[in-house]
Order: sequence, then structure tokens, then C-alpha cells
Amino acid sequence: MSSQYAKENFRDFLERLRRENELTDIRQPVDIRHIATLVDQAKTALLFHHVIGYEIPVVSGILRSRTRAIMSMGCETYSQIEQKLQHGIEHPIEPRYFQTTPNKEVVEIGETVDLFRLPIPMSSIYDGGPMITAGVVIAKDPEFGFNSGMYRFMVK
Repeated sequence: MSSQYAKENFRDFLERLRRENELTDIRQPVDIRHIATLVDQAKTALLFHHVIGYEIPVVSGILRSRTRAIMSMGCETYSQIEQKLQHGIEHPIEPRYFQTTPNKEVVEIGETVDLFRLPIPMSSIYDGGPMITAGVVIAKDPEFGFNSGMYRFMVK
């Protein structure tokens, strides 16, 4: 397994996808209601730079191919993904806490939080509202410690 991507941030990863022709930049304005269909039809991951009505770009389709799944895990083969995940479970690392980082440039707490400002697409005409389809929850329980999982959330 390759460790050359261990320090890679998300922007670096997107750039690597571009270099490998696994990411298409969509620069024209796109209606958020069309994103799921466009991603479904695409052969690459898509980065929407201008989602109508939002100030935040949207990237989608990152894990829709074996190639991109392998790349996202810093592996060379698909079978290495399971090994890497198993190693992570068996050798967990302690979380690190930072006071300032680029991801904390905008912090909203309490009543200032407005999830409708996030460009959350509708995945299906049958959804009751915008869906965060691969939301990762990391929770700390005082008795059992940390737990994480992937969940689907509807914003309403």
C-alpha cells in the first residue's frame, strides 16, 4: 500500500483526480436539482463550481468507480482497501484537536447554523427533501469512547 498520499488534503486529492482524468470541472451554472442526474451519467467525478443560488461548490461521484475508490484510500489495488480499513480498526489513532485550521475559517454555532445555505442535492424524485447521502458521524460516548458511521440525512 502506498503511503505517498498520507499527508494529502482534499484539494490535493482533487488535483490528483484531475491529473488522472478522473475529475471533470463543470464551470457553467448548474441547477442543484440536476446534479444527481449529471453525476449518474458521468464517467468521472464532477466538481460543480457554480451551483445556482449557492456560494459553495459541489463535488460528487468520487467513490462511483473502483479506480477512484482505490485512489481515495491511497491503495494500488481494490483488495488493499479492506486490508487498510482492517489495519485502521486494529490500530486506531488518537484524535488531534486544533484551534485554527483552514477548515475552521467559517464557524457557525447555535442559531446561526442554517443547513439550507449548503448546496445539498436531491438524490431522487422520491426523496422528501435534500439528502446528505454519505454523512459521516463521529460521536464520543463518555462510557464507550468514539464511534463513527455513515448515515443518510434529510435536511428539512
